[in-house]
Amino acid sequence: MVAPVPTPNDPPWNSLMAVGAWVASVLFILFIPAIFLLPYLFTHEPRITDSQQMIEFAKTDPTSVYQHDGLFTPGAVSIAGDPGWDDVAVEARLNINAFAEPSASALAGICARVSVPGDYYLLALRGDGYMDLRRVSSYAETILITTSAPVIAADTWYTVRLSAVGSNLNAYLNGALILTAADATYSAGEIGLQTDGAAAQFDDVVVTTP
Repeated sequence: MVAPVPTPNDPPWNSLMAVGAWVASVLFILFIPAIFLLPYLFTHEPRITDSQQMIEFAKTDPTSVYQHDGLFTPGAVSIAGDPGWDDVAVEARLNINAFAEPSASALAGICARVSVPGDYYLLALRGDGYMDLRRVSSYAETILITTSAPVIAADTWYTVRLSAVGSNLNAYLNGALILTAADATYSAGEIGLQTDGAAAQFDDVVVTTP
């Protein structure tokens, strides 16, 4: 006697076997990837979300840099330090990845004597290649002095330093004094990192007393 050939309407299993096969396939889909993912989850630390944790991570990881993206965000400033700091020098390594436009309004730089977010002194590296010292008052910027020629370019690491002692402001590029100005508007404040129409990386930020 010839055995009947199974057809889609007459499969060689019953409904109980079909349900069992479906449950097994679901368990296979769910648990097999977990076997490979669980070791990864248990051996990797969670993402850093707290700002203080980020600072501590940057201090302990020599390869980390602070990415500051203000390419489409005007006047983005990150502030840290003590509001009572008066005579200070802030120094950082700075690489501007890109400028939104080749103009004086596209910039990245370091800030001193930040009394409130919109009041401070700024050493700006600009999209047109020039550098300048600015006084920012309620977010309105006044250029105090500008280099006589372009001195910087995008996608290049520079060491910049802004010194504020009394009313004297001094700006350095790779260790050389390039700008000096005098302004007594602000006497103390925190330090800051700023991008405005630019994306930049900051590294090795140091604050000292001149």
